[in-house]
Amino acid sequence: MHREFVSECAEHLREGARRIEKCLDMLDSEQIWKQYPSVVSIGNQVIHLEGNVTQWILHVLGGEDHVRDRSSEFSPDQTTQKQELVARITDVAERAARIIEESNQETLLSKYSVQIFEPTGVGIVVHAVEHFSYHVGQITLLTKLATGEHTHYYDESKL
Repeated sequence: MHREFVSECAEHLREGARRIEKCLDMLDSEQIWKQYPSVVSIGNQVIHLEGNVTQWILHVLGGEDHVRDRSSEFSPDQTTQKQELVARITDVAERAARIIEESNQETLLSKYSVQIFEPTGVGIVVHAVEHFSYHVGQITLLTKLATGEHTHYYDESKL
């Protein structure tokens, strides 16, 4: 059960990164950084996901040094280019996926301190995957609204 759980969670992060890349490929810079009432830009969401996964998985479970400036992730004056956003989200998702896949039962059952929470390793993994998926959904919707097109995530699959 342990191996299946970590494998599925890792694959969900990788799939989410692929979907974000597909969305970003459909957008120009103006669409990526467009601010919406009560919803941050697609670009800000990508930067936010990078910060969240870095803190929760790479830092807490992986032991990497990290100091997060969460509020800067939502700054509307970002200028990061599309290719850099793709590279950053792909890199953080892959690194996190490997940490998750390499985690053992002790890591997953231990308690940790992150932000104001004290989850187990399982809680951290579930949080990171769920949070990532949540924003992938927002990015997908905003991409469809901005382009008037479908993302065609499943075109190569026979569902």
